[in-house]
Amino acid sequence: MEDIVIATNNQGKINDFKAIFKNQNVIGISELIEDFDVEETGATFEENARLKSEAAAHALNKRVIADDSGLEVFA
Repeated sequence: MEDIVIATNNQGKINDFKAIFKNQNVIGISELIEDFDVEETGATFEENARLKSEAAAHALNKRVIADDSGLEVFA
């Protein structure tokens, strides 16, 4: 079975993915690429997640999942 690589250094997000994919091996990007960091220049959370997943997938030649989120406050 193929490992699931998560393009994040955030242990909380990695734990969330491990809870979702209980029967598979979930690996955080830091286990495969030291100091992985992508400049989040996207205009949306989706664009930033895409930037991270594409950069990691290109570096590893593997499929990668990424997540980006944040707090939005409308005043």
